Amino acid sequence: PMRLRLDLAGLVAVHAARAAYTALATLEGVNSVQVERGTAWVDHDGRISAEQCASALAVVGFTIRASAADRSLPTL
Repeated sequence: PMRLRLDLAGLVAVHAARAAYTALATLEGVNSVQVERGTAWVDHDGRISAEQCASALAVVGFTIRASAADRSLPTL
């Protein structure tokens, strides 16, 4: 599993967070999305890139200021 953290510009209202959630959750390979206070966390199967997220978010009016990938280790 992978996790991508996205710092978003323009995300200030509740309806904006819902729009960002919907845009990211529809990407193929996404397992879960969490959005709050200008940051989105996308848990995915390894097929998602920050560029794909940026394209999906641009449709609903957001841009990514910064992103960071985190490869999660499996739990035993």
